[in-house]
Amino acid sequence: MSPLSNEELCELCVWLQQFHLSKSIKHFTRDMSDGVLVAEILKSLFPKLVDLHNYSKCSSTANKLSNWQTLNRKVLRRLNIYLDDGMIMDLVSGSNGIMEILLNELMVLTTREEAGKNAKR
Repeated sequence: MSPLSNEELCELCVWLQQFHLSKSIKHFTRDMSDGVLVAEILKSLFPKLVDLHNYSKCSSTANKLSNWQTLNRKVLRRLNIYLDDGMIMDLVSGSNGIMEILLNELMVLTTREEAGKNAKR
C-alpha cells in the first residue's frame, strides 16, 4: 500500500465534508483512531450494517482495538475490506498512513456503487 498523493488527500477531504459527524476532523489519524467516526461514516453509507452503540469514544489502546476489531468483523468484511492485526494496530496508533488509505478505499467503493446505481436509472 502506497501513501496517498496530495491530490487524493484533497479529494478525500472534500468527500469527508459531506458527513455530519459527532466531531470535526482536524487530524485524520488522531481524531479517527478509536474507529467511532469511521463507524459514523459507514452508518451514513450503509445504515443497515452499522449499529453505532457498538462503538465508544475512547483513548485507551485496548478500547480502540476493540472498536476496530468489531468494525472489521461486523462491517468491513461485508464490504470486502479486510484488515489484519497489523493494520488495526496502525489504525489505533496512527501509523503508516493507513487511516487515509482505508478512508480512500471507502470513498472509491461508495463512488463506484453510486456510479453503478446512476447508470441503471
